[in-house]
Amino acid sequence: MPTGGNRAAAQSQMFNEIDELGEIEGKGGNSRATLGVKCVEWATQGVADVGDAAPIYDRYINKAEGVAAVFGGLKPKKDPESGRKQNVSKVRQFLKMGGLKTIDPIRVINIAAAVVKDARGKGTISYAPFDALLNIARKQCGQTQAELTAEEMLECNQPRTPGDVIEADALGAIVGKIEKYEKAFGAQTETTEALEQLAARIESLGGTTAQKKERERVRKKAEKDAAKVKRK
Repeated sequence: MPTGGNRAAAQSQMFNEIDELGEIEGKGGNSRATLGVKCVEWATQGVADVGDAAPIYDRYINKAEGVAAVFGGLKPKKDPESGRKQNVSKVRQFLKMGGLKTIDPIRVINIAAAVVKDARGKGTISYAPFDALLNIARKQCGQTQAELTAEEMLECNQPRTPGDVIEADALGAIVGKIEKYEKAFGAQTETTEALEQLAARIESLGGTTAQKKERERVRKKAEKDAAKVKRK
């Protein structure tokens, strides 16, 4: 595990890699899944921990937006600060998984990446690569004594029932109220932890109605972009 100057040097290399991944997204590519895998690796190797979630995400998205500006920019968010908090929380989840000592996080996340790629190719899961890996990371963090099997990785990425959507939307409304509280009074450790737990539950339910629509929009855009690349 890097310490002192060694850790600083390792983090410098980490941020260089983040810049490379952000540049890929800025040019229209999909590198978030790779960012998730790298976060697990960095945490396992002691290069980063959950406290680095915000700097990692900010570096990534700032690079992506900087590169995308040349091509017209990324799609603006309705609530940038809320979106940032959610994405930082997602990065934190991968870092948390990487910090687990009772399993081999790097082995698990790499197996997960292969499982997700294969399942998406077969059409057995519909989540985007990053979201599918996030579901697996969350499940693994809740099951720390044994590494997830391929079957468990697939199970946590299956469609949910209509009742799950109702619960997810109800929890989403609570998230909105807590976020309004934080805007008015500032973020507290308790509210941040509550938001993370609510986000994990919502994700386990398959997402809110709004999140499902956004995933579908992203999926269609990715297909459209891929078709443009093929025509070239």
